Amino acid sequence: MAIAGMILGILAIIFGFIPVIGAFIAFPCIAVGLPLAVIGLVRNRRAGQGSGMAIAGVVTNVVALVIVIVWLAAVGAAVNEISEGMSPDGGSFQSPPSMPSFGSSIDASVKENVGMMGPRPTDAEIRRACDALRRAGWDYMALGMGTDMRSMSIAASITMFASGDELVAYCNSK
Repeated sequence: MAIAGMILGILAIIFGFIPVIGAFIAFPCIAVGLPLAVIGLVRNRRAGQGSGMAIAGVVTNVVALVIVIVWLAAVGAAVNEISEGMSPDGGSFQSPPSMPSFGSSIDASVKENVGMMGPRPTDAEIRRACDALRRAGWDYMALGMGTDMRSMSIAASITMFASGDELVAYCNSK
């Protein structure tokens, strides 16, 4: 019995490292292996025989149980975190939080963001990028091949810091 308990404990440890699915195999192994190891330990002690295999069986089953519980707790926490991000109206994710502004306005944020990759854009460059966005129906992904890289970079920055009516109002102010 002690050997069977130890073997089941070893199998439970192996399957315990597989998140979620491993628990379906590890728990039955632990449920059978731990009692077998304990019974083997008691019998060996009464008979005056060595109890090393039985102790190993108890230890491996307890270690497997801890591994499975830790994995299930981690997966449960992840599921909980994901479910908190779900909207109650049908399970779609809520929009991610908006990118923090570098400055006090969209204009300052756009200029600082583009300025991190090169020279700060001038108002004329921002107007060109806004014109390209207007032609693309305010959709950055629809910018045509004729748009130069600088305007595309500025347009990407504009759409990062403004969307919808805010985007139209910003570009109309330029």
